[in-house]
Amino acid sequence: MINFFFEKFTQKKDVITVADYLKVSTFTFVGHSLGGAVGYTLATGKHAPRLEKLVLVTPAPSRGIYDPNNV
Repeated sequence: MINFFFEKFTQKKDVITVADYLKVSTFTFVGHSLGGAVGYTLATGKHAPRLEKLVLVTPAPSRGIYDPNNV
């Protein structure tokens, strides 16, 4: 099972790493489902100034996904 909390922060780091590698200083991020949660972390963290636009398409809830089998 995916650790939702860990996964979104790992993917945020990957997005920033790719943007840095491509020498992209600002960008538009489009996220769907878990990608939306990654967008939340980009928009609320130290990299927020790098976002020109944030587009969320049916994003996962910012608090995570409740799974009664994983309590």
